[in-house]
Amino acid sequence: MKFNSPLFGDHTILSIASMWKQALGVNATLENQEWKVFLKSRQNGKFQVAWDRWIADYNDVNSFSDLLRSGSQMNNAKYKNTNYDTLLKKASMEVDLKKRQKILEKASSVLMNDYPILPLYSAVTTHLVKKYVGGYSGKNPLDHTSTFDLYIKEH
Repeated sequence: MKFNSPLFGDHTILSIASMWKQALGVNATLENQEWKVFLKSRQNGKFQVAWDRWIADYNDVNSFSDLLRSGSQMNNAKYKNTNYDTLLKKASMEVDLKKRQKILEKASSVLMNDYPILPLYSAVTTHLVKKYVGGYSGKNPLDHTSTFDLYIKEH
């Protein structure tokens, strides 16, 4: 099995290849590619397994679910399921948030039954903020903090 990754790669990929060999007997060879070549290979579907990552750029599940919608330019897995697409479209038109959530849960279930991708980990951001720094709540889901809003409390 060939595992495409960008030249700068990641120790995670080597670890995965080692685990697949040990647990499953799968021989995965790493094919490092120059960034532009890698992007083109991945976009054209010229891979068996390929490295990918995504960070939500807005605070909505669509930032991730739309990545696997048929016809999405970001659908590197080339996943296609009309039921999934229909549920996403239905959710995009639903104004009742609880109903929308239920529809998106159904879409997620369809997706995970097909398993077109293998999510391995989720990145997190950690901040060390002194107790006397005001204006920082740490509750912004997009991790956007304007330094203009920060101030030093008397301590």
